[in-house]
Amino acid sequence: MMPELAIDPNTLRQWYLDSRRNMLVCAPAKCGSNAIRRAINPKWAEGNFRRLARRHKCGPFAPADLSINKFKGVARYLVVRDPVDRFASLWRDKCRDGRASPRILEHTKGLTPDQLMDLIERYPFGNSHWYPQYAYKIPGAIPVRINTLLELMGVDPIAIVGGTTKFDDDPPMPVDRIMRHYWHDKRLYEEACAL
Repeated sequence: MMPELAIDPNTLRQWYLDSRRNMLVCAPAKCGSNAIRRAINPKWAEGNFRRLARRHKCGPFAPADLSINKFKGVARYLVVRDPVDRFASLWRDKCRDGRASPRILEHTKGLTPDQLMDLIERYPFGNSHWYPQYAYKIPGAIPVRINTLLELMGVDPIAIVGGTTKFDDDPPMPVDRIMRHYWHDKRLYEEACAL
């Protein structure tokens, strides 16, 4: 395995306490993580959000840190995204547009969607942007779509959610492969859509 694509134990540390709203929230990479950080504390989001959250004891927490008794009575929301949409955003960001650190781009820049899927199947925990969403699930967490959670937080999704731009000449995504690989995530997303 390439050391650059090894499991990073800090990657699962994506849970944050929003003490103003009395909720724990987690938005994995490519699921609205930047929007959630801006919603929790816009000033922190301008700097090193993780460091500032740590200083204020608001995270980041890993799923293993959050038993059902920790932060008892606090609502828990896990942002989930349709696996195909998440993959397409990942491909546009890290392969087509080349927005990533050099250590990731050396593996992803210029890959086709099928080649990116090959890489993900070879290294399923190689980078936080393609970690399975179910890996972040904690006891009592409610799976929710990004816009639904932002509305619960009293934030206008249109004003805060970014994203990648889809072009007409983008190649098709390997939908069947994505759905086979991320079938647990698809179930979480279906649960979120049912709310």
